[in-house]
Amino acid sequence: IFNLEDLNYSFSTQNNIMWEFIKPELEKRLSVVLEENSVIKTIQNELIQAISRGQFSLQEVSKALGVSARTLQRTLQAEGTTFNEQLQNAQKSLSLYYLENGTISTAEIAYLVGYSDTSSFSRAFKSWTKKNISQYKKEIKQVSSV
Repeated sequence: IFNLEDLNYSFSTQNNIMWEFIKPELEKRLSVVLEENSVIKTIQNELIQAISRGQFSLQEVSKALGVSARTLQRTLQAEGTTFNEQLQNAQKSLSLYYLENGTISTAEIAYLVGYSDTSSFSRAFKSWTKKNISQYKKEIKQVSSV
């Protein structure tokens, strides 16, 4: 296990015995990183945790991931998305989860997903789902009663 600060140091492969020991684990981790959408999944997981902590700015999320904000932006751009799109995806998935799995009020959900007021959350929810919150809740009740 390496500390985050260790990333700043160059890795010398002068010790071939050590390299043979470390190489399989590095290759394993590289394959995980190269998996399709694994970068997006990692960012989504971090965003969901960051939203629950109330610290989900680009700078805070990039720091938690151990990269610079600019590197995170470039990574997302290479994946064809932006930080704001990924943030909204995380907020949407959390909102849908809260609506489907609890009896939390709309104001509480808005707060839990990072909105300071209910009206902004309601507008965002409608843009995500093309339905207002009360319509969505009715659909959930109809599906669960069947």
